[in-house]
Amino acid sequence: MAFHDEMRGANCFIGDETVLLRVYEHDSSVSHVLPDLAPTISTDNQIVVGANWYATGSPRKLAELARFVGAEPPVHRLALSSPSPLDPRDEALGLCSSYVTSVVRAVVFEPSTVPALTKDSEDAYPGLVGVAQAVGQRLRDERTTESEFDSEVTLQAGTIRSYCNDIYGGQR
Repeated sequence: MAFHDEMRGANCFIGDETVLLRVYEHDSSVSHVLPDLAPTISTDNQIVVGANWYATGSPRKLAELARFVGAEPPVHRLALSSPSPLDPRDEALGLCSSYVTSVVRAVVFEPSTVPALTKDSEDAYPGLVGVAQAVGQRLRDERTTESEFDSEVTLQAGTIRSYCNDIYGGQR
């Protein structure tokens, strides 16, 4: 949810091995998120990149995934090209989605921090607390754990993105 594009994600825990999978609607989105991932990629936490997706985690499990989908084998270093710049509206939508998601996380796991996190935000983000409370309540109803949060909040992406679209006017 930290990026403006539609994304679905899953955190897969297979014994003591983990694979995080993220799939975007648009191919160009991957090049925008990879630079933030670069510091986390290592020999123990590798990456496989597809046209509109990436997966990070266990080298062994990623090798299986790469073979299954016909992708390049996992790597422990990213060769990054410069992504095309986001237009100002897409950048604003990304920031909004990221902020709303952080407030939702607070609603679910640290409700006492919500007032401080949202203080003075009503002018820029009218109705933020209501949206975050509604999404947070759905995640609490599902008994979402911290390790499940990233994948579960993506199921609420439509609500968050719709809210941000309403603030910045128009459709994507």
